[in-house]
This record gives sequence, C-alpha cells and structure tokens, in this order.
Amino acid sequence: KKIQRFHAFLDQLEGSKAAPGILVTIGTGNRHFSLGFDLKHWAKDFETNMLGSGLFFQKLIARLLTFPMPTVCCMNGNAFSLGCMLALAHDVRIMTTAVKGAGMTFKELQLGITLPVPYVAFATAKLGPTSASLLCYAYLFQAEEALREGLIKATYTDLADCEKQVKILAKRLSKVGRNRVQCRDVKEG
Repeated sequence: KKIQRFHAFLDQLEGSKAAPGILVTIGTGNRHFSLGFDLKHWAKDFETNMLGSGLFFQKLIARLLTFPMPTVCCMNGNAFSLGCMLALAHDVRIMTTAVKGAGMTFKELQLGITLPVPYVAFATAKLGPTSASLLCYAYLFQAEEALREGLIKATYTDLADCEKQVKILAKRLSKVGRNRVQCRDVKEG
C-alpha cells in the first residue's frame, strides 16, 4: 500500500505544470529508512504477495530512475536491501549521522539469498564496480564511509540540518526541474 501511495504521489507530481522543482523522499521514524519488504505480509500468501510487491517495487524504481526532475533521498537511518535500492534510485542521497551504526547495504548474501543479476548491474551503474561489489557482499557502509565512497552526497545530524541540506540541493537543482522532458531524456540517456 505504501508503494501504491508513492506511485499516486508521483502521478500527481508528474501531472503538475512545468515549474522549478525537485522530488525529495524523506524517511521517518527513529532508526530505519527502509529494511526492504514486509516479509510477514509475504508469508500470508507468498506467491501473490511476493509477486505483487516485487512488480510494484520494480515499477517504482524504474519511475524514480527516469523521473522528470532531480530526485533527492534523505535517509534517516538504515537502508538495507530493497531500502538501499530505493535510496540508490534517487539522483542524490544524504544520510543521518545521528543513528549510531546506521548504514546502507544489500543484506541478501548474509541471509543466503543470491542477489539477482539486475540488482548487481544496477548498483554497479550507480556506484562503480568497487563500491557496488562491497555493497553486494553485504558490506555495511556507515554514513561517513558512504560519503567518502560516493554512495551519498552529504550527511546530516538532525531534522534542521536535513532541511538545510535539502534547501542547498533545491537551490542548485530545482531550476532544471522545469525542463521535464529534457530531464527525463538525460536520465534515459
């Protein structure tokens, strides 16, 4: 349902008149941006719920990758597995340093799950081979290391600092947000 609401919001934003803007996704809560899918929901009817969730998520990632304005993701804590992928689908990522030990990774290998080849290719295209390999091997990039390795653009300490970082990014990126067709062309390149 959350993914459906996200799609509905993106529909609304895409239908708006071309004006300066950026899309900002901000995590809420105390420790986690996203830990991935709701496995309890999957367990209720694995085939139906897993397939349905997977398709909705793939469509969301595709939309974010080609969204016709700059996108920014503010991670308020852990971004694991598909939560990490959601963050990576944005053009720019920032992460809190307030949550001790929080970081980004694909945890699948730790759980004995083979990471699908398209996910590995996605990570490599977004990050480069070394960082992507570490990420796919379940290496946890905490905020400061993620910043050094280029997984994120900046860190923030609290909500006020997050707002400050978003305002800086909005000032620098929002003007190209009015050029929706050209923005999508660049992303689809």
